[in-house]
Amino acid sequence: MIMGKTVSAFLGSPYWSTSCIFVFLQTPVDGVCPVGSYCPLGSAFPLPCPPGTFSNATGLDQPHLCVACPPGLYCSGSNNSSPTGPCSPGYFCSTGASTPDQHEVAVGHYSLQGAFRPESCPFGTFQPAVGQSLCLDCLRGHFCNQTGLGHSLPCPPGHYCPSGSILPTACPAGSYSSVKAAEAADWCRLCDTGMFCDRAGLTAPSGYCQPGFYCSGAADTPKPNAMAEPFSRNKQKLETGKQGNKVEVRGGSHYQEDKSTTKKITVKQTHKRKGHTRQSKPKN
Repeated sequence: MIMGKTVSAFLGSPYWSTSCIFVFLQTPVDGVCPVGSYCPLGSAFPLPCPPGTFSNATGLDQPHLCVACPPGLYCSGSNNSSPTGPCSPGYFCSTGASTPDQHEVAVGHYSLQGAFRPESCPFGTFQPAVGQSLCLDCLRGHFCNQTGLGHSLPCPPGHYCPSGSILPTACPAGSYSSVKAAEAADWCRLCDTGMFCDRAGLTAPSGYCQPGFYCSGAADTPKPNAMAEPFSRNKQKLETGKQGNKVEVRGGSHYQEDKSTTKKITVKQTHKRKGHTRQSKPKN
């Protein structure tokens, strides 16, 4: 009679399944509690470890001795002697998961198979949907300057953004762009005739060409044909910075070895006047 009541209670358990019946029928009348089960005081038969847990040890006497399924894995059903398998892509399993889709990955994130936490979409990518296993390259005409973005940001005027852009690229000096979400450099418009565009990232020309000069297009200065001012002295001292072992001096293609970090360099300059050349003489 006691046995009949115990079996009835067992069949009414929320953890009852055909696998439990199999364990019950296969369990000897007397013996050590098998793996995947526990046997409290006075047990007539083993009780299965609940869903989300497993046990690969024998002789357990309390349900809390069943081990929670580890992160990244799930333990389906009851009476598990090992985890069932890895969590599904687009989902993650923290601990004690009984299904492969314990937690769904949010917008701006992704996860691979067996993940125990979501990963943020990296720079230059985004993901507008939930439950995804990958991120999308930032769209052309847009940029993605943060991690974990659920949408891409439109490229501002004066710039262009190829696919996968982390930051907008400015239209170079001599050009401009008034449109939003430009996709490539050829969306930048050459500066209008009669006008100049003196810096990068312009949305309109900087102004008109100066009197006495003309701007035929793509000008980056209001005096595009102005000649360089002549040197007022035969020798000019310029303070320059070190660039490797060579120092470039403005006013010519002159390079000189420079072993110091910063120094003043005396440079010979050649002056040309109406067909003849005069070279300055160095001081003794």
